[in-house]
Amino acid sequence: ARPGHQGPEILLDELLWPLLGAEVLTTVTEDYTLNFGIFVGAKDSRRGILRLSELRLCPQAFVWHPNQACESQAALQEDLCRAEDQFLSDTFLPWAEKQEAAKVAWLLCNHGEAFSLSRALLAFGQAATTESRWRSIAFVLDRTKGSTTEPAVEALALAEGRRMVFDVS
Repeated sequence: ARPGHQGPEILLDELLWPLLGAEVLTTVTEDYTLNFGIFVGAKDSRRGILRLSELRLCPQAFVWHPNQACESQAALQEDLCRAEDQFLSDTFLPWAEKQEAAKVAWLLCNHGEAFSLSRALLAFGQAATTESRWRSIAFVLDRTKGSTTEPAVEALALAEGRRMVFDVS
């Protein structure tokens, strides 16, 4: 939690928890795949916390096919970051911007990376502006951890480089 702040910073509507749990069951192929979404909600001005009321999933997943010309681990990592950056700018961001709702955060679903974010994903979140403040808060769900009733999810304040406390209500 933030210094001097008691309790959760974010409240997830209880109806969202089963939706996150359902993401654990999403079929994962042998390809490196990430899924994205946005959370809709509002800031509770009385309590000063975010209330997330809706989850919208991007219909297109990021699927990475490594460049076969990459001869080193560093080259593969660079290829992945380039592909993620291209997906974020060409697919996810345009889709998210078309959503006519009050976006307050975004969702990343991975398969075994825990709560780590690549350089491209961090840059996406840290590039938030006043108009795109929702990009600065990411929820990361690892499909290999947790279960459908207890999904493994972390909330991250990317611009501040810290975890956020959230609760389900």
